Amino acid sequence: MKQPNVVFLMVDQHNAKCLGCYGSQHVHTPNLDALASRGVRFTSAYTQCPICSPSRMCYLTGQYAHNHGYFGLRGPRPIQLPNLFSHFKGHGYHTAAIGKVHLPEGWIDPNCDFFCEAVFGRSRSMGESYEEFMRRHGIEDPEDEVTRNRLAVGQFLESIDGRPDWLPKELSREGFSVSAASEFVRNRPKDKPFLLWMSLSKPHPEYKPAQEFWDMYPEIPLPPSADDEPTDRILSFRRTWHQQHENPPADVEPRDYVSLRRRNIRGYYGNITHADWAIGQILSCLEQEGIVEDTIIVYTTDHGDIACEHGILEKAPGINSDSVCRIPYIWSWPGHLPQGVERSQLVQAIDMWPTLTSLAGLSEMSMWDGRNITDCLMDERKKVHEAVFTENPFLKGITTERWRMIRVPEGMFPGDPIRGELYDRCKDPWERTNLFHSPTYSSIVQELTEKMLDWLITSHRPISALPVLPHPSVTWADDPMNDPKPHPEDGKTSPNQIWDCIRKGIDNYL
Repeated sequence: MKQPNVVFLMVDQHNAKCLGCYGSQHVHTPNLDALASRGVRFTSAYTQCPICSPSRMCYLTGQYAHNHGYFGLRGPRPIQLPNLFSHFKGHGYHTAAIGKVHLPEGWIDPNCDFFCEAVFGRSRSMGESYEEFMRRHGIEDPEDEVTRNRLAVGQFLESIDGRPDWLPKELSREGFSVSAASEFVRNRPKDKPFLLWMSLSKPHPEYKPAQEFWDMYPEIPLPPSADDEPTDRILSFRRTWHQQHENPPADVEPRDYVSLRRRNIRGYYGNITHADWAIGQILSCLEQEGIVEDTIIVYTTDHGDIACEHGILEKAPGINSDSVCRIPYIWSWPGHLPQGVERSQLVQAIDMWPTLTSLAGLSEMSMWDGRNITDCLMDERKKVHEAVFTENPFLKGITTERWRMIRVPEGMFPGDPIRGELYDRCKDPWERTNLFHSPTYSSIVQELTEKMLDWLITSHRPISALPVLPHPSVTWADDPMNDPKPHPEDGKTSPNQIWDCIRKGIDNYL
């Protein structure tokens, strides 16, 4: 079989409720809706970590965050970890990463034939940088310095107030990213398949869509939980609620919280439609090249956004909100996957790499925590997960078909009575009633706690374990514990063999 191209489309911070194809009557996403009509959309897909960089690490390693070890926005280059790009490039793919990459520097770059990060002021690019792109169009400084200056007085890294951008859509980071991605597709070698990751900054704050997208949303109905008070939520959530209500982080008048949230949701929806426009541009490019039927397309996000639910804005603390943990997940490959269908099975972000590998007919990797969900794509009766998990360093979340729960470790918030949150996904989709402390549901809390503990223990991947019995294909000289440097492709030891060696040793110990 001819190996398919792969186009991995990611945006930053997209609430799964906020797409037309996922049931929204208010947000305009015509291009994503059209993509879903040609593919499969999962309604119970979950991110593994509700933070930008750690989530991207999960997608590109196929591992839970507690295994790849990255929970923050910075970190050293993980030289020991193979990634999606090294795997596909090793199988002959022409590779590119374009847009908001937001990963440890130097990790995926060597395995990309084309690399272009669209971040003004610190771009890394193998072609024209975002700065050069802007200057070519007569703009020296595309960032809104009024917004940037609020770093001196504000509590957020980016403004969460909403406003229209003064840049036209074509000159936004999304415009630059899709321009570079389209150029990559048009100029690709025609004798080999390609892997393209186009990652967009929007709808992540700042909530500044191009003027035409801002104008599309003069009035937006707020979610039913917009005025809820967080009396039964964990302490970090209650603190965020009080901070935003008592000192609204507004940039423009009027500065009260109610006015701020109206501008916030308007900017957020505008950002989504702005990103949808960019998605439409790259989809059109694929059609013009006549390669849609030869290309697997995956659309998703790193995590969601509160989108004015629960009486707060943005995403933090996101792990205890389904609006941040649940993600859109659309798969399309005309002629190979079903078209226009919805799947309700539980799936995870880390399932992407194993599934793409299966669909493309590549070799498997021993390092994965994710699973191949091809059967779920093809048949709504097939399941691969009984539960899925989201985590940060101190809180862990579990989701099943019926329930979603997080637990607060003893000592994390000493003296606080709220020890966790439990929601009935069927009866309470907006998560307005915390059942965690209700005696009626104590058995559910206990069952989910045991599942979470089992997951943490059985999914953990230690660097070494005793006794380690070497895999027959790995000699003592090749043992990764004796050589901290990554092995080049010299025909001796592949990263897959190293991970397999460690896994074999643990299996033999058990």
